[in-house]
Amino acid sequence: MLDASGSMLAQFDGRARIEIAREALDTLGGEVLAEGQPVGLRVFGHPEAPSCRSELVVPVGPLDRGAFAAAVASVQPKPLAKTALAEAIRLAGDDLPDSPEGAVLVVITDGEETCGGDPLAEIERLRNRGLDVRLQIVGFAVDDPALRDTFGRWAAAGGGAYFDAADAAGLGAAVRTAVATPFQVVDGAGTEMGRGTVGGEPVPLPPGRYDLLVGAETYEVEIHSGDDTRITVPAP
Repeated sequence: MLDASGSMLAQFDGRARIEIAREALDTLGGEVLAEGQPVGLRVFGHPEAPSCRSELVVPVGPLDRGAFAAAVASVQPKPLAKTALAEAIRLAGDDLPDSPEGAVLVVITDGEETCGGDPLAEIERLRNRGLDVRLQIVGFAVDDPALRDTFGRWAAAGGGAYFDAADAAGLGAAVRTAVATPFQVVDGAGTEMGRGTVGGEPVPLPPGRYDLLVGAETYEVEIHSGDDTRITVPAP
């Protein structure tokens, strides 16, 4: 979900915020995600003002890099368009297939809800539907500590995390991390020994046998003292 409200026209380091966001999504669709991986794009604030509606510009389906890039390029905020976070989250749940497996909803925004909605209520409603989804929130150029805390609470309620992006490089990194597949390492007693994201930072573990939990899959792993153990898992 991409914020295309009027505030995304504000200048940041000599460029409009929306230009930087489009760049991050271009990298996501062109390099990070695998061709054919299920993906969708919903935009709120675009294409009219004053607007509190959102638009599904890429229906959820196998990634077509060219079509995704064209859709991203078409997103153009309008002055005075509002930030309909709650509405976008509500509709995003309907965008997903009936039985999503490990779906991730990523919200990229630079500001608070301005359409009178209740994002937290929509997040809780989404989770109560029993969908296997995780909500990640990426805040871009968010200067208000209280708003960052609010985003953190909303993301936690959605089973995800909040990522703060202070500049263009930070936004690109935050988006990549937000879509990464999480994993958990447990010992024979079921005690969590570590967690991270596929392709992310390594997790140090003492020697022993473990179960690596990635989505609905479990992989048996044996760690030897002094070894750098790498596990390859199938792409989603």
